[in-house]
Amino acid sequence: LTGIGSYALSGCTSLTSVEIPEGVTSIASGVFSGCNALASIVVDEKNTVYDSRENCNAIIETGSNVLIAGCKNSTIPDSVTGFGDKAFYGTHLSWIEFSDNVRFINNGSFGFCNFSSLVIPSNVEKIAPDAFIGSRELASIVVAEDNAVYDSRENCNALIETATNILVLGCRNTTIPNSVVGIGKNAFYRSSIRSLIVPNTVESIEMEAFYESEISSIVLPDNITKIGDFA
Repeated sequence: LTGIGSYALSGCTSLTSVEIPEGVTSIASGVFSGCNALASIVVDEKNTVYDSRENCNAIIETGSNVLIAGCKNSTIPDSVTGFGDKAFYGTHLSWIEFSDNVRFINNGSFGFCNFSSLVIPSNVEKIAPDAFIGSRELASIVVAEDNAVYDSRENCNALIETATNILVLGCRNTTIPNSVVGIGKNAFYRSSIRSLIVPNTVESIEMEAFYESEISSIVLPDNITKIGDFA
C-alpha cells in the first residue's frame, strides 16, 4: 500500500484501530472523518513521510509537522504546527490543548467534536471559517491576549477576527461585544446557545450562522443589512 484517498474510511463507525505501514507516502484529507470509535492510530517507525510521535494516536506529516488525521484518544505533541483538513472531523474528540507552536487550523479540522472549552494560543494566524463547525458542547472560548489575529475581547466566549471585528465562532455562553460588525458563516452552527442579543454595531449575519443551533430567542438590531441563506 502506498496511498490512502480522500474519505477512504470515512463513516466506518466500527473501526477501532489503524496501523499505517512504512510504504504509505500519500494520505489525503478526511480519511477517518466520522470514525467515532477509532481509538488507536500507529504509524510504522520506518515510514519516512508520516509518524505518530510520542504515542500521540494521530498521523503527523513528518516534514511539515502538520497533524493530518486523529482520533478520540489523540494527544497533540508540542511540535505540531498545524491541522489538516478534517483531521478530527466527527471523531468525538472531547478535549484539546494546543501548544504555542500551532500556526493554523484548516477546514473542518475539529468539526463535530465534543469538547466543551477552547483555548487559542498566541501564535495561531489562520483559522478556517468551519474549523470548529458543529461543536454543540462548546461553552467556553478564550484567545491568548497576545494573539495578533484573533481575540475574545470582554470575556465574550467567542472567537473574533481582530482586524475585521467579525465574530467567526461562538458557543453556548457567547455574548457579542458592541465592537462586532458581523457574524460569520457557520459561527453558531449546531451550537447549544439558547438566546442572544445582537448589538447595534452588527450589520451582517452570514449564511448558516445559526443553522441547526438551539437558539429560541434572538434580538436583531436596526442596522442589519444582510442575512445569509439558512442563517
